[in-house]
Amino acid sequence: MKNNKAEENILGAIFTKPDLIHSTTLLPDDFYTDNHRFIFQIMRKLQSEGKQVDEVGILDNLSLIDNDIEPYYLTSFREKIVSTSNFPEWCDVVKENSNIRKMNFLTYDIQKQIEAGKTVSELKNIMLEGVEEIQSGEKSKIKSLNEVKNEMIINKLDILEGKISYIKTGFDIIDHLRGGFNIDYVLLAGRPSTGKTTFAINWALNMAKNGVNIGFIPLESHSINLCERIVKQEIDGFNFNDKQYLEGLRDYDLGNHFFIDDTFGEDIGKIEESMHLLVTKYGCKVIFIDYLQLISGKEETRNLEISKISRRLVRFRKTHGITLVALSQLKRGDEAKEPELSDLRDSGSLEQDADVVVMLHCNPKEKEQIIRDVKVSIKKYREGALDSMNLPFYTEKSYFEDRKKSYRIDF
Repeated sequence: MKNNKAEENILGAIFTKPDLIHSTTLLPDDFYTDNHRFIFQIMRKLQSEGKQVDEVGILDNLSLIDNDIEPYYLTSFREKIVSTSNFPEWCDVVKENSNIRKMNFLTYDIQKQIEAGKTVSELKNIMLEGVEEIQSGEKSKIKSLNEVKNEMIINKLDILEGKISYIKTGFDIIDHLRGGFNIDYVLLAGRPSTGKTTFAINWALNMAKNGVNIGFIPLESHSINLCERIVKQEIDGFNFNDKQYLEGLRDYDLGNHFFIDDTFGEDIGKIEESMHLLVTKYGCKVIFIDYLQLISGKEETRNLEISKISRRLVRFRKTHGITLVALSQLKRGDEAKEPELSDLRDSGSLEQDADVVVMLHCNPKEKEQIIRDVKVSIKKYREGALDSMNLPFYTEKSYFEDRKKSYRIDF
């Protein structure tokens, strides 16, 4: 797939207005024609050296590469340009064709892997990693501090003007810090019976009620069990053993923003495939995984395996621009002692990868009670202060009641 005209127009436009090269993320390999690729390669070299990008500079550097380019060939590009106003569109065309060629190469590689006897799961991993690599190459990752500063200003202004809104969790302990989450990697950790899954469901439901599409991947239980918890929370006193209650439930609207994926199989490749579907087909902005240690990989040690899984989740979150909430177990220890970041199970990289770490702690003496007092603590927060608050956990209703600290005031 190629478009020689678009490639010629890009080179001609840069010769006409050299500053245009700063406005495109195209790389030399994005050009199909060899001579076009050689010329753009030298353009990028001149740009990196802070030199003028023009025909003279190109000619002076042609000897560095094996080519048959003549001086008159360079001047022909400028002569073909009437206007540079369509420069962004030409760049889009060349980038699109480049990505299609890369997809063709990926398809060829997958065919070779099939012939080599790779399993379906392995082939899916190769495909997903290949596609994400192509997507991640569409934008330059390297920016000057001033460029980042300008992006930050635009981002903060958009937030103030309501163009970007953080997703509220419905819990003051989290929302008061900055109004919720926005493209974060969040770890929700706790020991058994502290209510991790219930707390996650409460988060997800609160977000869904505000019109945010939520994906939930319950690796530990079936979607039916998850739905039972939701019904308990939504309908006080619901009796699952009463036919009349069950029939009446048919007409009860639980909303259309909460999506549950019963992913059978806990391989990280299958999880990524499920998340990709939740994002692209169902428009999910937040995905919950219950829980991290149930995901499997193929590394020599469990620590290395969890580290790689966590990094792949981070990459997925960044690539697709979503918030990812992963539930996590803690190391075995004194249950009476409040957990710390060092108690995250299987890998120290979990703490490093996460933007936010929320931990739940319950006094062992209260774990058999119907209403438990659970301490919810923000143990790590990249953009703000740490905090903690005790919340009542109603086990029969599968519900955490939100509380607001007395010193906070609504304006």
